[in-house]
Amino acid sequence: MSEKLIDRTQVQEMFPLTAKQFGRIMRNIERRHPLESGIKRIKENNKEKVYIQQECVEWLKEVYLNKEEHYLILEIEFYKKRIFALEQELGIIPQPKKYRNTLLRFLDLEFNKSRNIIQVAVHRM
Repeated sequence: MSEKLIDRTQVQEMFPLTAKQFGRIMRNIERRHPLESGIKRIKENNKEKVYIQQECVEWLKEVYLNKEEHYLILEIEFYKKRIFALEQELGIIPQPKKYRNTLLRFLDLEFNKSRNIIQVAVHRM
């Protein structure tokens, strides 16, 4: 879980991108993942240096710049791999979730919602 930072120019050289294209990618990263941005801005001597986390670089390679599959499928697979790696690193054994069969008329009690809201939600599924 170490946070390895890579300079923006090095990351830009890894991929065949212009400065304008890479700037657009960085804005998209900040827009799509506002709570977990992999971009760190550090001010030194009145100049702003931009660093990108190693995990974000891997995300760029496996998800954002990969046009073979749909973006959301690739993102789900990427985060599944990250979760599995973190579980292995921390020694956590994942517990499978158990779902019990529940009748439709008891779902309103289960979720503390009205029967009408439950029926609309089930109909939309």
